[in-house]
Amino acid sequence: MKKIIAIAITSLCMLSISCSKDGSGYAPVSEDPFAGLNLPNEYFNYANIALPAHYTTNNFPPPFRFQHAAVEFDNTPVFYDKNK
Repeated sequence: MKKIIAIAITSLCMLSISCSKDGSGYAPVSEDPFAGLNLPNEYFNYANIALPAHYTTNNFPPPFRFQHAAVEFDNTPVFYDKNK
């Protein structure tokens, strides 16, 4: 019980010291938060990236249907809810 009281008193003392009203412990904040960033002037076009031809063309004949998913269809996996 004495340890708990000692820890509580020490914690309150440290809290009261750290909460001083003079404000000397605060770091200065610039007016513009983005002033230090070095960003390009033009935005990158993520929606229409220029891909090489070997990514966008299908060089396999039509009987090879397994290759169509890689270049012609959306290859995003579909997750079904099994609980419903």
